[in-house]
Amino acid sequence: MNLIEIFRDRLTIPTQNLEQLMQILHIHPEPPGGSGRTVARFDLALTDECRLFDLRLTARSAGGYSVYSPNAHGTRVATFSPNLVKEIARAALAALKELSPHDRLQH
Repeated sequence: MNLIEIFRDRLTIPTQNLEQLMQILHIHPEPPGGSGRTVARFDLALTDECRLFDLRLTARSAGGYSVYSPNAHGTRVATFSPNLVKEIARAALAALKELSPHDRLQH
């Protein structure tokens, strides 16, 4: 089975249904004095078949949030549509709010 076969049904899922599929696997707030406007770093299971690690949630100066993947050889390893960014950011912020004060200090 190739990637096209695995993702064929998932590729046509409306964005509003992605929230039901995606899961934040791990999240930690960016420490004070961290990387610019970075709010948190997290790992995401986009679907059961696709996991993304070390994503960065950043606050935009004009409001809202951006989600960035890590770089490899100077190039982003993944990019996301504006609608998907909103859904991922919403899930990441919800997971961040669920952290206990103890969890927030561990990183």
